[in-house]
Amino acid sequence: MADFEPLPEIPMDRTHILDQITGRFQSVKDGLPELVKNSKDHYSRLQVFEKDARQIVVLISPDLRRIGVLDFGGAREEDFEGWQTWSSRVAGRTQLSPDIEAGYGNGGKSFMVRGAVRDSYMCGCVDKHMTKMGFKNDEPNLRYRPGWFKDSRGNILRGFPINNESEGLSNELSAFGISLHELPTGALETFRRRRSFTIVLIDGVRDWEGRNLAAREALVRRVPNELMGHAQSALTIETCSVWVQRGANLLHQGILEYRYPEPYPGFDQPVTVPVPGKLENPDTGERVSTGPGLESERYLEIRTSRQNLRLSDKRALNVVRIRNTRNVVGNWSVADLVPSATAGFVFGILRVPALVGEHLTGAERQLLAETPLVKALRHWTEMQLAEVAKRIQQAQASRDTEEDRNATAETLQKLRDLMRQFLEAESETGTVVERPKREFGSLITKIELETPDATLTIPVGTTVPLDFHCYEEVDGQKLPVRAAHLVLEAEDPGLVELVGRGSLKAHRRGECRVALRTVDAKVRSNPITVTTVALARATLEPPAEPLKQGERRQVSITGYTEKDVPIIDSVYEVSVEELEMGRIGRKGVFTAGRFPGSATVRVKYKEDGVATCEISIGSERIERDRPDGPDIPLLMLCGQMAPGREDLPEGQRTQPPGPSYPTIIDYDPLWEDIVWINSESLEALRVRGSRSASGAMGIHTKTFYQFLALKCFDVLRRLKVRQDFEDEMATSLELLRALSQAEIETAGFLDAAYSVVGRLLEGEEQ
Repeated sequence: MADFEPLPEIPMDRTHILDQITGRFQSVKDGLPELVKNSKDHYSRLQVFEKDARQIVVLISPDLRRIGVLDFGGAREEDFEGWQTWSSRVAGRTQLSPDIEAGYGNGGKSFMVRGAVRDSYMCGCVDKHMTKMGFKNDEPNLRYRPGWFKDSRGNILRGFPINNESEGLSNELSAFGISLHELPTGALETFRRRRSFTIVLIDGVRDWEGRNLAAREALVRRVPNELMGHAQSALTIETCSVWVQRGANLLHQGILEYRYPEPYPGFDQPVTVPVPGKLENPDTGERVSTGPGLESERYLEIRTSRQNLRLSDKRALNVVRIRNTRNVVGNWSVADLVPSATAGFVFGILRVPALVGEHLTGAERQLLAETPLVKALRHWTEMQLAEVAKRIQQAQASRDTEEDRNATAETLQKLRDLMRQFLEAESETGTVVERPKREFGSLITKIELETPDATLTIPVGTTVPLDFHCYEEVDGQKLPVRAAHLVLEAEDPGLVELVGRGSLKAHRRGECRVALRTVDAKVRSNPITVTTVALARATLEPPAEPLKQGERRQVSITGYTEKDVPIIDSVYEVSVEELEMGRIGRKGVFTAGRFPGSATVRVKYKEDGVATCEISIGSERIERDRPDGPDIPLLMLCGQMAPGREDLPEGQRTQPPGPSYPTIIDYDPLWEDIVWINSESLEALRVRGSRSASGAMGIHTKTFYQFLALKCFDVLRRLKVRQDFEDEMATSLELLRALSQAEIETAGFLDAAYSVVGRLLEGEEQ
């Protein structure tokens, strides 16, 4: 050591390091599970294992300013000694019980610092002695520095004696606008028996500050489901009685528990797939061992839901929870694994005992490490989920062939043309103003891909939609051709792959020229250059202020390479977790949906890398100018691809069918020029099942076509009323009268519509 003189200590920027470690826990979604898990761990240290005795209450103040977690284990002064230290290797005391999940003591404290705008503290009371310690987050120089709190008389609350535990708890509960007797019965009984408590309080919830009331209300309503779906609270919910209440009102009736949703029809039983002894690492092609033991100890259990899980109140279930022998160690979003629309009906559990040690991250503990085993398991799980999603899609279409759906779509077009005769707008001169009909071609004679000589930059491991259009050229006009099946030509076939009807998946880094052509190779598009880049991370910048419903705004997306070089002009695999909250295109243009609240935008920047952000949507709605003349939107079957949405992922270009939606969907600003007809609505299924012993009849039948005519009549009445009122406000009585008058004025449509569908079916039979 004569030639080396070390510095007296390790140089480091402590605040910056803590910013990096704690960043993942700053949201309620990821921070609150850490607090409830801490309560469960302390019950385990105290050898309290019965579920009824492990009472935990999540508290939210009526004004949405504070959130807290209450348990009745009781933290002593000595329990705070280990809690004070960031990244402590001994604070968890995991040797006291096999189900203690604590790692390095960062999760709960991180939420108390990063998730709180003002104060945050933990208060423990045992044997009539109270200790209160926490953080002052509105003073930058005190950030990350724990300290003791004082009572109103200036006494430091560090093992401080008190006269009455009930009075102490009542004082703490007053911050949440409730009294002791307004706690759930089980919690109150546990307190009376144990005479001890621990409460963590977050004052000024960063997630909720600065948002409008509707957005905050929506976030609060999601708290129970997010807890039930989060990896870090899974074992707590299974082993503890967890309640969530806002003020004195429960947000979830009863304790939180995993209640499997009603399965998708025909998929009543879960699909259990044994995990093979070896799996292929998709990065290297090498075979990776999945661990010792029997295959029965390693399995993927896939379940289905009758309701689409990508709605805002169900999205926390649309995941695969990953377990080792003891704990849930991660969550994989099904939306990331399988972007297809039918994957929204799927969720599951992957159990692999070998996922311990190096396969888990350190301070975060919330994500699996990117080891060869984890990558192989993720790739294998993706394939299994895709297979079940494909089977659901086949079940949806089993009674409706593509030929039948195309014929029904053409019938809707005929009925739409007929509606023009009953919905005419006259100009001031008395002449009829008629909008031009949109005609379509049938034979592809031209394919336009992106823009001529375009360069498309795509992150490796992601799938993005191509912007292309097929036309039939007739007399100098280009008639669009719908539902075209094309083939990809690429100079380097292994670099990219055509997925679905027209999306490109990047497999590795490189560059090549690509084009699209017809199956018979008679028509070929213009070539473009595709550059695939490997990204290490991505950042999102959502709009700062709440959006109006129907408003379009840019979300700034920037990807970074491993050398932290920004990639500005890439296109991305993007999605919105809650289908009804909005849609987002490949370049980040977001269109707000029909509900107020918060939309979660997900951007996939590599095979197993996702960045997210939240966008607030208010209750006000944008009304765009309507074109002159009869306002006849497109009539489309749910599940069809909407025209003019080529920038959206394929799964977002349609309104999914299903019994969760009405037959007529015409109220969503996302589809302002489309009225969707849901052939899988409860009403439609009742019509389709009324005369078939083997199940619901197909859509290409006289009964269903007449049902379509009735639904088009309903649409016509609505359009007639909308045209008459335009932008005027109307009372409910005025609307009822207008609907009645519209029914009288358009009654002739039904006879004409029945005649149209009759002629169509008769013509096919001849």
